[in-house]
Amino acid sequence: MKISFCVTSRNRLSQISQTLEHNLKMLDGRHELALVNYGCEQGLDDFMVQFEPFMKSGVLRYFSAFGVSQFHAAKAKNLSHRLATGDILFNLDGDNFISLDMIDKIVKLFAEHPYAVMHAASSHSTDGTCGRIALHRENFYHLGGYDESFLPLYAEDTNLIERAMLLGLPYFHVICESPAPIENPVVSVSQVRTPSGNKEMNVANKRFGRVKMTHEGACRRFNFSTCTGRLNLSSEMIITGLHPATAPILPEQEFYLGEGLPRWLQDPVRNLPGPKKYSINYSL
Repeated sequence: MKISFCVTSRNRLSQISQTLEHNLKMLDGRHELALVNYGCEQGLDDFMVQFEPFMKSGVLRYFSAFGVSQFHAAKAKNLSHRLATGDILFNLDGDNFISLDMIDKIVKLFAEHPYAVMHAASSHSTDGTCGRIALHRENFYHLGGYDESFLPLYAEDTNLIERAMLLGLPYFHVICESPAPIENPVVSVSQVRTPSGNKEMNVANKRFGRVKMTHEGACRRFNFSTCTGRLNLSSEMIITGLHPATAPILPEQEFYLGEGLPRWLQDPVRNLPGPKKYSINYSL
């Protein structure tokens, strides 16, 4: 079983420079890291030259997107997942560290429950781990990935989990021991956001996502953008928006509502449309 850790970066060089080498060493040649440069203005391509041996060995896949003027979380994350080649696609923010404990728990969970949606929580109280979500690649593609019709930021992670649960995938909340995430740097001029704007986008995306689930269900078709860029600092590559036809991997038995439901779904007023699925605090 091969895990792809899917990372995006736009003007987060200060974090990538602290996490990337550590994360690549954790993979030990068995797994991979798929990193997308989504319009970084801080010289990420130049920084990545030193990691060409990892690219040549196949442990690192690095894609530098052309013509990106603004960060869009769902589009950037989908791009990193589509760049990946592993069986399990794990979203990892650039400020997060991989650990052997995390890898071990991912492998064990998906060996037993290939249909899982895994939320790899942290043992630290530090924020920055909400986006650590893993799915089997067939289920990621069947869902259509992150919803690219969202506003540029916020709620794309929670929406993906909600849609996975609506599809019938049980949510596994797994505590993973790993170093605390790096503190977020000052937001760059290309990503200026105000506190009120943050809140408005978050609320708008959550409401929009739940309306879409009510009327369209869990899956998003024709959702991926086509993107041109440079792969591994050398060849030009087009990642097309064509949606691969995949069948979902679903559990054989029905899961019912239980403890451990994600905190943003604990309020019954805001629960999912349709049948509620069982959510599991999982110990490995």
